Amino acid sequence: MGMTGFAILLGFNLLGIVAERALHLPIPGNVIGLILFYGCLVPANRQA
Repeated sequence: MGMTGFAILLGFNLLGIVAERALHLPIPGNVIGLILFYGCLVPANRQA
């Protein structure tokens, strides 16, 4: 799961960077990616 988890984190990082540039947000893309990642983890944790 090591490389898979790393790839997932990189994917969310990329999503954050794309969102930052596309929407011209003042928040860094890395932070947006982590917020998106956390937003996906919380509902998944509640269902388990």
